[in-house]
Amino acid sequence: MTGKAFAAGVKAVLRAAVVVLIAALLGVAMTRNPLRLPGVVAVPLGPAFRARPRERSRTMNRAGVSARWGGRGETFTPPITIRAPPPEVSCMTINRRTLLRSAALAATTGALGLAASGAPASAAPDRLVHRPTNKWMSLLGDNVKLSQLTIPGTHETCALYDGGAFGYAQCQEWRIPQQLQAGVRFLDIRCRVMGDVFTIHHDKIYQKINFGDVLNQCIDFLKSNPRETIIMRIRKEYTEGQDYRFSEIFNYYMDGMDGKGNYRPWFWLPRAGSLPEGLPTLGQVRGKIIPIMSDFTWGDGRYDPLRWGDGSRIWLQDYFGDGSSQKVQRVKWGLDQAFYGQDDGKLYIHFASASSFPEDPYKIAKVVNPSIQDYLTPRISQRAHYGVIAMDFVDERKDLLQMIVDWNFGL
Repeated sequence: MTGKAFAAGVKAVLRAAVVVLIAALLGVAMTRNPLRLPGVVAVPLGPAFRARPRERSRTMNRAGVSARWGGRGETFTPPITIRAPPPEVSCMTINRRTLLRSAALAATTGALGLAASGAPASAAPDRLVHRPTNKWMSLLGDNVKLSQLTIPGTHETCALYDGGAFGYAQCQEWRIPQQLQAGVRFLDIRCRVMGDVFTIHHDKIYQKINFGDVLNQCIDFLKSNPRETIIMRIRKEYTEGQDYRFSEIFNYYMDGMDGKGNYRPWFWLPRAGSLPEGLPTLGQVRGKIIPIMSDFTWGDGRYDPLRWGDGSRIWLQDYFGDGSSQKVQRVKWGLDQAFYGQDDGKLYIHFASASSFPEDPYKIAKVVNPSIQDYLTPRISQRAHYGVIAMDFVDERKDLLQMIVDWNFGL
């Protein structure tokens, strides 16, 4: 043992004495576990038995290079940055000093028998905390805008019946009450003019439910969950022309004419000329249905609802002629657009549905829906919002619905 090594050993003993003294002053008991006692000696006396200076220098250089390569080699699926990194994301650079400091702290803690407190040792949770899907909006603040949410939705919400279309007309298994309980807050309602009522269709196939039934089911849910809101696309389906007639019947539903219920109080309908810049906050629409008018012009001069083609407030991906592989790429592209448009105040609406022979909606959903989860999973630590994600056969991916709901709360 050289003189330098002996001197280092003396310093180490003095350090150990200081550690014991500090522990006594703080009231921290030394461990009595014999398996940990060697650590009390090994940590402070280590410098006395180190390698020769040249070998030590080479070892530490290798460690430094390895640490730098390790930091650079971490993989992350793009997009990898957001304008305002959340506090959970650490931008710390790993270097040799950081590694040595962490190792010394860990060894000292083990030697003293100290137990870590608070969060687990992992740097960040590997999954989101589950929220109740039937009332998840009620847990968010009133000042949160609609454009700042990630919302589960369904395409062809009421299309439960195939009607001999060889699998190409059915898009869902769950009825509206089940969908709402599972967290769905965007409904795609297709109305056909039949006499003086709206029947719900997928193209020419009647889905054995009328518009009044849809509204009653939504209102029952809102009565039980008054701090939730429902976004409803109302589209004219299998009805050529008749724009005036369609608007007239819609007014019947709003004002309770011809024996229909008075549904207007349940709708968020801003006065003409008063539609707010961007989109409303949750506090403005709780307990309401937010209609988005599609493929027909409605207005009685008093109200000015959201409209499907309003590019200043709505960004839309609704391409339905893709096969499964093309649709996967299109959905991912749309989610990327939402990521980079975090501050534009628009509601992004992504349809994950498609139908292209020989793939029917069910076959495509079996491929596309899991790909959405694959897209979101590596981005959990990013506090991005993606808008509406409207899917087919959501009953088969309850975990995906839960994930989208939880997304609004971060880690």
